[in-house]
Amino acid sequence: MKQIFNPSLKFITPACAEKGQQKLLKDGFAMAGAPMDEEHWVPVSMAQEDINAVFEKVKAALEKQEASSWLAGPTWAFRGR
Repeated sequence: MKQIFNPSLKFITPACAEKGQQKLLKDGFAMAGAPMDEEHWVPVSMAQEDINAVFEKVKAALEKQEASSWLAGPTWAFRGR
């Protein structure tokens, strides 16, 4: 993660529940020098969801951020299926 992530990026991470993601990703964020805050990280829980529901959650997260002008900040990076 350190090799691809930097503080100018925002990550949407569709994975396990948010607390699990936080545990798994915190070292990568720290090594990249980026905080795990709303400006840099949007966790999307895939727990107990089918793929269509997950895509809808990611779509909703993107639309929410576009509506709030969140995209005016750092660049987006999407890693996932």
